[in-house]
Parts: sequence; C-alpha cells; structure tokens
Amino acid sequence: MTTPTLRLAGASLIVLLASMAQAETVQTRIGDLSFDVGYPTPDTAERLYDEMDFQRATQAYIWALPAVGFHALHLAHLNAFDAPDGAVVLYQTLADKAGMLTPNITTLYAFSFWDLAARGPLVIEVPAGLTAGGVLDIWQRPITDMGQTGPDQGQGARYLILPPGSPDMNPEGYLVVHSPTNQIWFGSRGLDPDKAVAEATIRQHRLYAWADRDAPPETAYIPVGGRP
Repeated sequence: MTTPTLRLAGASLIVLLASMAQAETVQTRIGDLSFDVGYPTPDTAERLYDEMDFQRATQAYIWALPAVGFHALHLAHLNAFDAPDGAVVLYQTLADKAGMLTPNITTLYAFSFWDLAARGPLVIEVPAGLTAGGVLDIWQRPITDMGQTGPDQGQGARYLILPPGSPDMNPEGYLVVHSPTNQIWFGSRGLDPDKAVAEATIRQHRLYAWADRDAPPETAYIPVGGRP
C-alpha cells in the first residue's frame, strides 16, 4: 500500500471515529439520555444519579421489610393489646388474623416477643400435645422449631434461648439455642381438632427470664378479642 493510500485510510478512520463520537441519545426506561463524545451530559448525569439513589432506596426497603414487619407487630402487641414482652397474645378468629398473609381460619395462633438484651435469656416451657411453633429472630429467620415440628416432637420440653455473644450454657433439662439477634418472636399453633383442648394446651406454655427460673411468674394470655 502506498503512502498516499495509507494517509487516505487514516483520514477515513478519523472521520469514522469522529462521527461515532458525536452527541447521541439513548432510549432507556427512565427516558432519553443524552451523551456528548461518549460522556453523559450534566442533565443525564443528574438523572442517572437520581436513578441510582432510587434503586438503592428500593433495595434498602426490600431488605428491611422482615425487621419492619417484626417491629410493627411488636408495637401492636405493646400498644393495641397492652401485651408486654413475655405475654402471649391469642389470635383466635378470622377477624383477629386479618393482618396475616396465610392464616388457617380455624387454628388458634399464639404470639409473644422478648428482648434478650433487656431481659436476659428466655425460657420457654413447651407442653406435650398437638402444637407446632418456634422462635424467629428480628429478620424472621427461624432459630428453632417447637412442638411437633421441633426437637421435642410434641412431647414437651424446656427451651433456653440465649442472646448473641452469650457464653455456651448446657443446663440439664433444657434444649439450648443461640439467637443471632436480641429481639426475638415466639409463635405457636394449637392443632387439636377440639378447640377447647387446643386452647388449653396452648395456655400451658410458659415464658419467663432465665434469671427467674427458680420462681417463674405466671405467663399472661391476652386474646385479641377482635381488636384491630
């Protein structure tokens, strides 16, 4: 190839690259975005940063939903039902369960909350009988099942729930589990076909602080009673 031919090819390439690098508009989900010589215009840059903020906020919202839902139900127990931590709220009717996603219409539900940081390790005495439940952390992740689906297999047991960072404990007569968060939620269902027997069995659960194990107080049971 002669030198003039090389010069012509080089000039053609420069013209081609220059034409490709001119201002362009890209159609996107958030509208048309303008670029100049391959770089976003000030307006495009601002819109892209706004979109990044929106996406991060959306992810934060989705990420936080389990803890927010946990806290909302906790506040309902405290404020709507006057149920302190350790008291068990009974959800009996369809109206009681209106805020749940997948409740069984005829099954008795029992819920309670506990703050391991404020009140120390929690003891849950699970009675023998037809129940199925367990304990979740603040992210609604299961810590342990209880009742028919738990280690006691419906025969009843005493569970000891330890807070994060707690030294290992292995007291005789307890099933010991560690929670990764200080805020925890207890729930169980009365599964006996006889509603009276189901409620009587549920009411045999006892929740109290490990520090009170020598003289545990009575567990309070508070029916929702149709309150929203």
